[in-house]
Amino acid sequence: MEVFSFSTNNITIQKLWVQWLSLGGKIGVNLFMLISGYFLINSSNIKLEKILKFWGQVFFYSVAITLFFYLTKIDGVNSMKTVIKSLFPLSSSAWWYATCYFVIYLFSPYINQLLKGLGKRKHLCLILLMTILFCVSNELIFVGGSFAMNNTSWLLYLYILAGYIRLYKDEIKTKHCILWGTLSYILTFLTAVSLDLLGIRVTRLGKVATFYFGMNTLPVLITSVLLFIGFKNLDIKSSKIINTIAASTFGIYLLHDSVLFRHYLWITLFKNKSYINSVNLFGHSVICILLVFFGCSVVELFRIHTIEKLWMRYVNRICPKISQTISKGISAVEAHF
Repeated sequence: MEVFSFSTNNITIQKLWVQWLSLGGKIGVNLFMLISGYFLINSSNIKLEKILKFWGQVFFYSVAITLFFYLTKIDGVNSMKTVIKSLFPLSSSAWWYATCYFVIYLFSPYINQLLKGLGKRKHLCLILLMTILFCVSNELIFVGGSFAMNNTSWLLYLYILAGYIRLYKDEIKTKHCILWGTLSYILTFLTAVSLDLLGIRVTRLGKVATFYFGMNTLPVLITSVLLFIGFKNLDIKSSKIINTIAASTFGIYLLHDSVLFRHYLWITLFKNKSYINSVNLFGHSVICILLVFFGCSVVELFRIHTIEKLWMRYVNRICPKISQTISKGISAVEAHF
């Protein structure tokens, strides 16, 4: 959305199309974390191999992308500070989602134990309280607030919500959730259309037309949960093609949503701004999305079968030694106290 700057004085089909597409991105982020929480809730410990695999993936893209733009001078990237910063992608939040997910994963065994200790009733009460503080309180335009909620706390909320679904509601086969989720998507989109219409007369409302597209708004939360439950309950046979593409999705995110690469893709390469009032915007956007998705997927799959394979061979060799050292250190601390 930041690539396009539409006027609030009128509504065009191009503006509505961009808004329709942008809504999917926020829902996708929520779904990613719901899936993670659903599968991690029963984990009793963190795996060093998984941590190093995750770090290796983020580190590779951070350094590779930065060096590419630094050496080629594309888009005027010539700061050595940027190169040095790329060596610490998680602590510098090069990708906010990667940093937040990493933190939650490190704490996941403790979070899981605490949640299971709460029991069903208190777990539900915790979700309701967090929903009020992080979501419901944010519903009034210009008035609401979400009690200092940040990205990490929101992803933690989704983790807790997904954990509840896995622990207590997994046996419920809710019918038509995909249909209801699709309807919720349409209704959420219509909030933007409504504010666009009001914005013609009240400019301030037009400037916040996509207010209810936020990750922590009720419409997006409801849509995300419905779609998550709906697809979770689908009986889909294992597909090698689907699994292969799924394995590359996080890499696609890291590659195309890098600050440097994102600017190059949407502004320099595809020149999206030039299509803001063009009828060609629809075809252009679909082609660009497909090119980016499958292009980045190819890059990620190549990385998985080459660089990551070598990296994990090394990781699998050193992890037992590191784990043994950590275990001895913990035992020493326990003995001291």
